[in-house]
Amino acid sequence: MTDGKVERIIEQLFARPDVDYIHVCDTEAGCYDFRMERQDRPITGSTEMQDFKC
Repeated sequence: MTDGKVERIIEQLFARPDVDYIHVCDTEAGCYDFRMERQDRPITGSTEMQDFKC
């Protein structure tokens, strides 16, 4: 995402039925910042960052 319009990207991703959450990374620092989860669908199971790479 380069245009600074994150809301549009978030809406597009959460419009997909297979997306439960979004990991957000800092591209400059190269690290994980936070995770956004759907409000309408609780996450079950492990929430650990297994095999996650930014």
